[in-house]
Amino acid sequence: MVRWGEADIAELDQIPLAPGSKAPVDEHHLLAFGTTLHRPTGLRLTPYQSDWNDRGMNREFYLTPPPGEAWRIEVVVRDGHPLIRTRVRDQLGLTLNDAIPHDVEVDLSGRMLVDFGEVFDCFTAAPAWGEPAAVWTVERRDALVLMLFWALDRYGRYNHHTFPTGPFPSTLKFEPEGVPEALHGTFRNPAWQRGQ
Repeated sequence: MVRWGEADIAELDQIPLAPGSKAPVDEHHLLAFGTTLHRPTGLRLTPYQSDWNDRGMNREFYLTPPPGEAWRIEVVVRDGHPLIRTRVRDQLGLTLNDAIPHDVEVDLSGRMLVDFGEVFDCFTAAPAWGEPAAVWTVERRDALVLMLFWALDRYGRYNHHTFPTGPFPSTLKFEPEGVPEALHGTFRNPAWQRGQ
């Protein structure tokens, strides 16, 4: 079970790195930061950062199957942080060149997260190089959605001690290209209602 703000999410477990160990590096030399397990389906989501991360604008993950299956899916989500900054600038009537005092940005960003959440775009959910495709079901899609929201909140840029802890009323859209048809759609954070 994970504690997500005020919500207990029984179907998720966080598998931390062993204390004092280095983060695992796979055969592609990708550094992983820990794994989230979805208990009912056995799916695991591991964030990593490759050399192709576009200067931190994207969040990258591997989705791996339960025992007995052999596949690995690369999942890439566009970070919602720039959209929050744009909303803060719009609310203050500032242009891109205007500076925002840090404390004002932190305060307004936190309030906007609580009220509106973030908007994330998943534009890749494809087999990793040389891997077979996954078999998608509604349960697996919903598990991926929940784990992505957890990981995006947990590893996002808003892990500031004065920020609310979520879950937020964020939205995740799976783009029609680069993503299997079984995943297409726009989803609201399923843990958000639990935290109310």
